[in-house]
Amino acid sequence: MPTAYTAPQAAYADMGRRVIAFVIDLIIISIPLTAVFAAFSTGFGTGEGSRAGQVGYPGDLSGDLVRDAAGTGTVYLLYALVPLVTIFYFAISQSSKAQATFGKRIMGIKVVNRRGEDMNFANAFLRAGAKFFVSGILFIGYLMAFFDPERRALHDRWAGTHVVNR
Repeated sequence: MPTAYTAPQAAYADMGRRVIAFVIDLIIISIPLTAVFAAFSTGFGTGEGSRAGQVGYPGDLSGDLVRDAAGTGTVYLLYALVPLVTIFYFAISQSSKAQATFGKRIMGIKVVNRRGEDMNFANAFLRAGAKFFVSGILFIGYLMAFFDPERRALHDRWAGTHVVNR
């Protein structure tokens, strides 16, 4: 069984810095996603603008049903991109040599595994997926970090990770 990581209390990153890092990362993620959503909602590359808000739409059966179905499929595909981009952004960043997302780098914190070592991609992917899941349920898992002596949120516990100062 691997030895658990024990850091001096001061080494665990405080929640204020973690929250600010998370907000920075959400801004970074939202910029390209917003650009993609805007491009598709304005009909970029199709020669058509959005028909939302026009009389008879949605529910106008006189329109081209194939085009409408393809548009709906595109919307669902775009919404599927949000968790994929988010999870891969966190997993790739935190399994990199920096051990941190851009937000964490700016705030001077990083993520380590239970032995205090760099995370591999599988561990970082698990943590990112758990983080996305916990975020989806009203951030409940984050609350425990405020009361935990190691300042670990639910996704940190699931993935066996710690967020520490650089």
